[in-house]
Amino acid sequence: MKKIFKNLLMLTFAYFACTSIANSTKASGAATVLKITVTKIELCETGSTDTTCLNPITVSNPGLSTNVDLASITAGSVAATMGNFGRAKAGTAYTYIQAVMSRAITVKGSATADNLTCHTKGDGNSNGQTFGIAETNAADSTEATLYVPQFTDPTNFPRINSVGDREGNNPRIAGTVNGADTHFISRDPLTKPFILDPSAIPTVTMAFGTSTAVTVSNGESCDGAARMYATPPDVTITIQGQ
Repeated sequence: MKKIFKNLLMLTFAYFACTSIANSTKASGAATVLKITVTKIELCETGSTDTTCLNPITVSNPGLSTNVDLASITAGSVAATMGNFGRAKAGTAYTYIQAVMSRAITVKGSATADNLTCHTKGDGNSNGQTFGIAETNAADSTEATLYVPQFTDPTNFPRINSVGDREGNNPRIAGTVNGADTHFISRDPLTKPFILDPSAIPTVTMAFGTSTAVTVSNGESCDGAARMYATPPDVTITIQGQ
């Protein structure tokens, strides 16, 4: 039986879209590089909510620190590296999945707005409040480091909160990302509960689409200005074999 869980990480990137420059033209384009550093993946038991992961069990490999280049992988190519759902407790129902990730995201790509194509060129900053610098000359485009922004919005973004380190220690309350924190957690509900059958350890694969993974705001004045930010890749997790 195949189970497909979609949209992990989508909410996180959606915040970039919501914090774009007011009253400006926005457009999205493809990323040729989109790297996210994942340090832990956990399953959350029945009773978990958007704000709380109940009795989390780590299903990622020990010492995981994987910089996943989403723009270059195909379905299943990172499944063995990312984790093993066979680490779950047999007979326990899990209804959420959460991942600990670095707030720094590496992006290279372009988008066209106001009849001008803008390319990633320069970094944002670690307080998460500055967009990446744009460049109109494709030959000068480089990878840029963008950050999950600092914000407090528990109503609209309950599935996100920053944490103090790669292990997820010292979490902020749900809906809060603090500029002093290096990592963040993103929770997402599973479309169906996952219950491990020890006699049939599942194969878990992840597939990503990045055709609209970089966005420019206000293309008319993008050259040399802070206009670029990441937008959500389509993420599908497939559990096959149970």
